[in-house]
Amino acid sequence: MPTQPRAYAWIDALVATLSDEPQIEAMRLALLLDGLVRSYASLERSLRASEPVPWLDAAVATRFPRLAGAAQQDVSDARLELEFAVDAVLRGVG
Repeated sequence: MPTQPRAYAWIDALVATLSDEPQIEAMRLALLLDGLVRSYASLERSLRASEPVPWLDAAVATRFPRLAGAAQQDVSDARLELEFAVDAVLRGVG
């Protein structure tokens, strides 16, 4: 559970929006969406803060070959990535 009053207001608004849907566990979905929003807000801050070190692509490709092409994927728009993530979660709900 959150530790700040604004987080409670945000989660309360999510639960209120979802409470009319009996098949949805409103609190669990609200906490999941809250976690997504916080993660992508953190991603957005980190994208603005710095560029990855030059050797990172090669290190990832060597150690994690399935992720080798990840650096070429454009995730520079954190809000677009958040929209995709929220849509993916909500499609799985209903």
